[in-house]
Amino acid sequence: MSGKRPDRRVARTRQMLRDALMALMMEQGYDAVTIQDITDRANLGRATFYLHYKDKEELLIESMESTVNRFIERMQEYPLEQWAFPDGGPASQVFEYAREHAKLYRIIMSGHGGLKVSKRLHELIANNTQKLIELHVARTGVDPQLPIDFLCNYFAGALLALVFWWLENDMPYSTDEMVRMLNQISLYGSAPVLGLQVERG
Repeated sequence: MSGKRPDRRVARTRQMLRDALMALMMEQGYDAVTIQDITDRANLGRATFYLHYKDKEELLIESMESTVNRFIERMQEYPLEQWAFPDGGPASQVFEYAREHAKLYRIIMSGHGGLKVSKRLHELIANNTQKLIELHVARTGVDPQLPIDFLCNYFAGALLALVFWWLENDMPYSTDEMVRMLNQISLYGSAPVLGLQVERG
């Protein structure tokens, strides 16, 4: 039993630091936050911070991973087929989640840590999309017409770019409209949307 106590203390300390960073970013933006600000808000010493994190960028990435991983766990409950539902299915939850966290994501992406956070989010989405596709292939026996790693990175990049564009432009389309347009271009491609006739070789 005693062996588990340090793990709980570590988890609690890291959560306190993550919560402090998130709260401070909402108040003053990522770039303005210092490590001293974080430790003061968490009521912890600077030495404690450096026991857990190299710098505030590492703390930021872990904070985002923790938040996004909880969301991804929920998404993994849906089989791949449900992502193409006309009403959006789980895809609608992606945009709802982004809308609920819009201010935080705008703050993060406008700061110096934004590029690394974006790259890590891309990796998380691509890796979890690959798991979904591999489960789908194993269950159905379908033979994908393109390499799975290509499909996963295409999807992750397109989805992230759309979400960030949507947030940066004050969400000019509703969640339902975003899901409908995403499904349309994902299922049928850009050529039909543009009225182009494409001959398959």
